[in-house]
Amino acid sequence: MSHLIGDVAHIVAEEEDGPRGVSTLTLDQRNSEPNLLLLCKPHHKEVDDDPANHPVEALTTMKLSHENWVASCFSLSPAWDTKLFQLYYINVPRLSLLASLQGIDLDLTQYGKINALHQLGLELLGLMSSFQKVLQNVQLKAVPLDVAVHQQDARGMVISFDHTFRTKNVEIPKPGDSFETFFTGDLKKDAHIYCKLDGCKVIANIDRRWITTTTAFSEFRPSSGRNCFAGLGFVNGYDLQEKIMRITPYVIGIPSNPFMEAFYGSDV
Repeated sequence: MSHLIGDVAHIVAEEEDGPRGVSTLTLDQRNSEPNLLLLCKPHHKEVDDDPANHPVEALTTMKLSHENWVASCFSLSPAWDTKLFQLYYINVPRLSLLASLQGIDLDLTQYGKINALHQLGLELLGLMSSFQKVLQNVQLKAVPLDVAVHQQDARGMVISFDHTFRTKNVEIPKPGDSFETFFTGDLKKDAHIYCKLDGCKVIANIDRRWITTTTAFSEFRPSSGRNCFAGLGFVNGYDLQEKIMRITPYVIGIPSNPFMEAFYGSDV
């Protein structure tokens, strides 16, 4: 069931004896879109009961400011046209949460307790396909990272990236290793990748459990090495003074290209 939760308010009143009604606007102009403003019921009453503190100029500025904000939100959300070809990293807990928020029912019980993805073997393919719909939905809402670093309210944004990163502290597993990861906040110790964009340092922590294969570990090596990574994630912190953005990756891989699509088929 839908409910009306807002009022269409007039900036210049429909009648001359109404709030801010003294104007040269015609009746048609008073009822046209440029003179109309959507307000909640309490604020509609407030601006009409106290027109002296809510003049035409202030309401017009409010309307334009809101329209510009809406336009900027849409402009920051282009469809991400980079299709990931090979996935090196799949953040299972975060993607499972996303699936739940999007109403997508995932049954991962067949995999039991996942200690590390690279131990799944062929079952990894089934798990990857389980998240396909989730990733398709996320891609459509992702903001390019080089745009997000210029937004003061970037925290919580879903972002896409396709950049060269430095790698740091991602250790290749050894027999008998535990894969439980505890981040300390000390970048000299914690596994992460990072890059610099327009003066902003972007840091993404890497949990070894979600690296997909033993071969994929080499993509995050050596420490202080470089690699080109594409992926999706979200901004969980942005220090504007220090110009440091922290992101949590959902997936990391390499983007498709014409050669790969020609060799393997464009539907891969």
